[in-house]
Amino acid sequence: MLMLKLAFLQFSPKNPECIDNAGFDIVRKRCCAHYRTIGLRCFPCIGSFGIECMQKCPEGFYGVQCAEVCSCTKCNKTTGDCFNKTMTSTEEPHRNSESQIISILSGVGLVLGAVVIIILFLFSYVMNRKLKIKNGLYQE
Repeated sequence: MLMLKLAFLQFSPKNPECIDNAGFDIVRKRCCAHYRTIGLRCFPCIGSFGIECMQKCPEGFYGVQCAEVCSCTKCNKTTGDCFNKTMTSTEEPHRNSESQIISILSGVGLVLGAVVIIILFLFSYVMNRKLKIKNGLYQE
């Protein structure tokens, strides 16, 4: 539902509607609070709020004009994706520490396996060479 709302608002720019009294009797229209100016059009703030979207969403909130509540302690201010494992709902974070540990251990295992194979190959080569020298089959 949020993504549909984001897509609709993102592609539905508005014309500037708020009055900006710049002084010297100059009055011009600008984007209202919670909208930012992009190419003379006003787009809603996503992951921020205020005039020209200058303020980031406070902790625990995200999305269009910071109207959505995060389901975890720290989340992406635009999408609501969780950054850590401390959850306040049943959702899982995108990549938790268990999967990171498994990835690291897998990589270490592959490297150690390659080192063991190289050592065995070198040991076999040296032993084969010594055997040939002992039997007089190897000429230097």
